[in-house]
Amino acid sequence: MLERLWRIIEGARAAWEWWSILALLGLLPAVPTVLAIFEGQPLSVIALDVVVAVAFWVVIGVEGKAIIGESRQRRAARLMALRDEGVAILNRRVRDDGAVLRHRGDVDVWDQQVIRVLKEVRARQSDIGWFRTLGTFQPRLPATGNEMYDRRQNLLAEKLERLMVIAQRIEDSKA
Repeated sequence: MLERLWRIIEGARAAWEWWSILALLGLLPAVPTVLAIFEGQPLSVIALDVVVAVAFWVVIGVEGKAIIGESRQRRAARLMALRDEGVAILNRRVRDDGAVLRHRGDVDVWDQQVIRVLKEVRARQSDIGWFRTLGTFQPRLPATGNEMYDRRQNLLAEKLERLMVIAQRIEDSKA
C-alpha cells in the first residue's frame, strides 16, 4: 500500500517538474509579446509573437504525445526481445545431462533478466508477481524422460505466454 502511494507521489512530482519546465519554456515566447505590447509595437509584431507562442505549444503537445507512445512501444519491444531469447532457449536441443544443467542455468538467468526489465519498464506489481510465481499450471510439452529438463521447459513455456500477455498490457496501456 505504501509503495503504491509512494509511486503515485513520485509520478505527481515528476509530472509537476515536467509541467513547470514546460510552463517556463512556454512563457519565454510570451515575453516578447508582452514587451511588444508595452513598447507599443505594431499589431503585426504582436501577432507574430503570439503565433510563435502558439506554435511552441502545438509542437510540445504533438511531440509529447509521440514521445509517450514511443516510450510505450520501446518498453514492449524490450520485453519482446527477451521473449525471443526465451523462445530460443525453449527450442534448443538438449541431449545430455551437462546440457540440461546449462539449460537450467540459462532459464534462471533469463528469468531474472525478465523480472529486472519488468521492474524497469514499470510493469504492475501484480503482473510481476503473476510472472514470477507460477503456482500450478498444466504441462504443455511432451515428457522427455529427464524430469528436471521437462519441468524447466514447461515453466519456460508458461512464462513465455505470461510475458506476452504482460507486454501486450504495457503496449495497450494509456501511459
